[in-house]
Amino acid sequence: MKKIVYPRAGGVETIQIVDAEEPSPAKGEVCVRVHRAGVNFA
Repeated sequence: MKKIVYPRAGGVETIQIVDAEEPSPAKGEVCVRVHRAGVNFA
């Protein structure tokens, strides 16, 4: 799985795409698979 992180404040040049473990829900929780998402800083 990949995730996008902002390690510090700044513009789009600070965005990093890193590998991450797939989360597993705890008792009473659910895990929702997201295929696409958008971010708007307007």
